[in-house]
Amino acid sequence: MRHSRAVAELAVELADRVLKHRAETCVEMTYKSPPIDKYKIYAAALLHDIAKAYPEHPETGAGWLRLLGHTGIADIVADHMDLPEEKLGYLNESLIVYLADKQVQGERRVTIEERFAAKREKFKDNPEALAGSAGKACGGITVKRKRGKSYEINENNRGSRTGTLP
Repeated sequence: MRHSRAVAELAVELADRVLKHRAETCVEMTYKSPPIDKYKIYAAALLHDIAKAYPEHPETGAGWLRLLGHTGIADIVADHMDLPEEKLGYLNESLIVYLADKQVQGERRVTIEERFAAKREKFKDNPEALAGSAGKACGGITVKRKRGKSYEINENNRGSRTGTLP
């Protein structure tokens, strides 16, 4: 539960930064800049590991939430381990929760590199397993912070996209 609270706190901070930036720059809402509901982000982040004890926990937890009528939250929970390709390259609720989850280890905030250092060490002599582990753990992408607020999303063997987090 502490992990989920820490993820929720970070996700809301990220959402607040996005909303503040949009307000300051008068960003028009489009399909590439959809509305951000920080309350939905908070709920999804709190519940992202609700089915952690079950196989395929993102899908299981999302299924439970859909049964209760919380489809928007369920969609975000379903995406938290393996972000769909169509949700890369622009800021959206699933991406915010996904990135917040990857930057919290236990209840401690870490960089994405720190978060997956143990997996890289464990599989350092097995490049195939390392690629599979990194792909599963990071949804097939790597995210690098550059010079403060910039980020790069590098999809494994599919090119890269860059942008700026507010």
